[in-house]
Amino acid sequence: MKPISDRRIRQAKRLLQEVYSMIPKFECVDGCTECCGATLWTYIEWKLISDWLRERGREERFAKDLFEKCPYIENGKCSIYEVRPLVCRLFGVTKRLKCPYREPEFYLPDEFADKLVEAVKRISIDLLEYRKVTDETKRFIAELKQEYLSISKQQSICTNIS
Repeated sequence: MKPISDRRIRQAKRLLQEVYSMIPKFECVDGCTECCGATLWTYIEWKLISDWLRERGREERFAKDLFEKCPYIENGKCSIYEVRPLVCRLFGVTKRLKCPYREPEFYLPDEFADKLVEAVKRISIDLLEYRKVTDETKRFIAELKQEYLSISKQQSICTNIS
């Protein structure tokens, strides 16, 4: 099987960042690692994290088992926060993954969060199966962006009314 070109990986990373941009801002409580359990991530998320670590001269780390906290916690903080995977980004911004200490700007509907998960999976599956992100996945993400604009406008209106 031929390798995935650097250009295709860069394109996929840009799409991944587009997906991440559809997540409301959320500030974690300093020193809290309550949500930092065993974490699964997709191929493109692993690629983003491993390249980011390599650029900084850092080694990848792996949990010893499914019950270990994330191996990237250092001094009570996430040491890969800039490139953390989707599941970490969704914690606190959906009612399904509610933070006990803080609330986000607004909660994403769980159904929309599921679509974000689907988008990230599609990017990875496309890369592994087709060596590129398909037009179908690009359209899916473009549709998500439109849906997110509608959700965020609605939340803005609701906030102004409150």
